[in-house]
Amino acid sequence: MRVAQAEQWVKQLMELAVMATVQGTAADEGGIAISLGDGTFYLLATYGGANAAPFLFKLPEPLAKVLPRTPAALMFPDTLFLPATAPFTHALLCGVSEQERLGMMLWVGRYRRLPFSDQERALLERFAHGTYRLLLPFVPFYHSTALLRSWLEMSLATDIPEKLEQSVTFLLELLLHVANSSDGAIVLRGKSGESQLGVAYGKGAHLFHPDRRAALLRDPCWVVQSVAESDWNGWIALRQRRLRPAHLFAVLRLGAKALQGLVNWSRYALWLDHLVWRDPLTHLLNRRAFLTRLENELHRSVRYGYPVALLFVDLDGFKPINDLLGHAVGDKVLQQIARTLQSSVRRYDIVVRYGGDEFAIVLPATGVEGAVVVAERLRSRVAALTVDELTAIRYHLGVSVGVTVSLPTAPLSVQQLVELAERAARLAKVRGRNRIEVLLPDRAQEVTPSLPSVPRDLWAALLQYLCHSINNPVSGILGLTQIALQDLSLPPSLREVFSQIEALALRLRDFSHRLARQPVGQLLCELEAFQRRMTAPIATELPVRRDDL
Repeated sequence: MRVAQAEQWVKQLMELAVMATVQGTAADEGGIAISLGDGTFYLLATYGGANAAPFLFKLPEPLAKVLPRTPAALMFPDTLFLPATAPFTHALLCGVSEQERLGMMLWVGRYRRLPFSDQERALLERFAHGTYRLLLPFVPFYHSTALLRSWLEMSLATDIPEKLEQSVTFLLELLLHVANSSDGAIVLRGKSGESQLGVAYGKGAHLFHPDRRAALLRDPCWVVQSVAESDWNGWIALRQRRLRPAHLFAVLRLGAKALQGLVNWSRYALWLDHLVWRDPLTHLLNRRAFLTRLENELHRSVRYGYPVALLFVDLDGFKPINDLLGHAVGDKVLQQIARTLQSSVRRYDIVVRYGGDEFAIVLPATGVEGAVVVAERLRSRVAALTVDELTAIRYHLGVSVGVTVSLPTAPLSVQQLVELAERAARLAKVRGRNRIEVLLPDRAQEVTPSLPSVPRDLWAALLQYLCHSINNPVSGILGLTQIALQDLSLPPSLREVFSQIEALALRLRDFSHRLARQPVGQLLCELEAFQRRMTAPIATELPVRRDDL
């Protein structure tokens, strides 16, 4: 497919998206533009007015700061910068951003004095994000834009199969809107014919059943477009209440090209993920990916107000393994270490091979106490690993772990956080190896907030209120679970689930009872101690000693 032709049908796809948004919000005109950086946008498509030629326009600076976070409603004369046949009286804009970088903007406008409703605002926001998912795979056609970096980082930042499913789902929704239909389906199959992905609306779900599919497709209102590649194939089916085959086939052909582009992008993204972002030996993320992901996580930390912990894991005595047993054994050890680290953390934690025998782990929403718990789990599991070649010579593995944390109230840069974690790991080496050391930035000059001054009788009332708020719903849950468990016909799998719910409810009830019996003075002492632990100035070095094996 030639670039010029591809760019043309991508533009047509964006025009369909703008048309659907304008019609859905009862607007007069609308448009879509992609960012070139510095608040400058390139107009990609419009609907409702004159067919505007592509041109550049500038987003007002105050709006550029707000738009990445929330849609904006504007009134004349603040709407004058928007491309339109005539100035809008009311306009609604939604920007879609990647890591605080505004990448795309979708807007609608009205000439009449009628503000947009919350429902129309929600529809615009949903269509903006859906359109962005459709556009992003085709960004190389506009490679001069700032979106190219987002395209390159897409495989790193998202779950590719999940992103493909979201994009295909919105593509079907868009095609149904344009075709004025509520029934349709998109199915992707592998080379051998097995279904790999399917989305459907309305009666389109019946197309997944072979015994119903033939009967449905005999209905002349159904129009089907096939898509075939060397190693996959699929089809798009739409049902139209009134026969307009020429119109539907044109829409379906455009949808088929978009579907081809989405699937091919997902395959390239997975290939790019392994080529650019993965370590070929351990299949963990590499240092390049680590620095990008850590930067993104620190941005989110500040925005949403949670800490980010970083563990730096350095194997102890790894060089003799290569020297004595060979690099093949050394590679085997590294692969086993990588699997152990990956299986010892949460699904959304980031495990990286930093280089050589060094690994790094990013723990979002984790403070120093939680990070030390994870570090000790890693240390003990690595120490318990058995590798036949090492067992034969009675050689034991160990790791020195450095721990540091960036707080949202005093965020660190990527370089500062990595340097602290590396220094902590070196300190663990110097102090005996196979241990954990914590290094945190000095915050001695920060003011430690205290608990709000609330009368003791109000604390007592608050305590009772909390106990009742917990105990009342818990009692209801316990009653329902106990009734369910008395049913002898309850399947074992459901019985186990209800037993787990009952155990959790009992723990909550015990907690509320203990809270109700606790003296107010004791509660205040515990709250003060907790407050001091969370906000007190932290020493530069907090060693966590572990005996050597």
